Amino acid sequence: MTLPDLYPLAFLGDLIATRAEVSLKLQRYDEMSGGGDGRRWAAELAPPLWTASFDLNNLSRDCIGRARSTDARFRALGTNRAFLWADPTYSGPAIGAPAHLVNADVRVAGFSADRTRITFSGLPAGFEFAAGDRFSAPWGTGRYYLGEIADGGAVAGGSVQVAVYPYPPLSLQVGAQIELLRPVCRMFVPDDGYTPYSYRRGSAATGASVTMLEKR
Repeated sequence: MTLPDLYPLAFLGDLIATRAEVSLKLQRYDEMSGGGDGRRWAAELAPPLWTASFDLNNLSRDCIGRARSTDARFRALGTNRAFLWADPTYSGPAIGAPAHLVNADVRVAGFSADRTRITFSGLPAGFEFAAGDRFSAPWGTGRYYLGEIADGGAVAGGSVQVAVYPYPPLSLQVGAQIELLRPVCRMFVPDDGYTPYSYRRGSAATGASVTMLEKR
């Protein structure tokens, strides 16, 4: 089988689900300047990118094959391949009932003029977004936008408009389907971003960790 340029979630992302703490943050690309009177100015040179880091589960002797498979797939990524990843610590919207969203067809219904707010449609009555809820949506070819709700809001008349960050790319269009329960992000591993398992003969595989960066 020829490896795809974008590993699907089941090929690697599910393999590295962890019980350890996950650190998810935005890496910003800002330029700062200022004057002697204490004033400061900042300019965003490029959109911020999600970055995540965590330790992988230690594996027992019975799971050595899984450890070796994980190592091999990370090594095969090289510099150009990416993979889909979903944060294993994220359990869906904080207030809205996830059970109501399993079969919901949630979509982008519109944007504010400055694209700092998104209107969502297809949400059940009574659903409410909370700040910190996440979502993802496909845009372009093999690309996924992972957004975070910056200010909550309740559904009224079948839709709701909320503030989001990072701001959605221009290629994200009205009608895009939204994933709320298990949002994904397209990631790659920078140089030295993956520490492979250490193996003890006849025993366990331990010490693997990964730091990944969003690939737009």
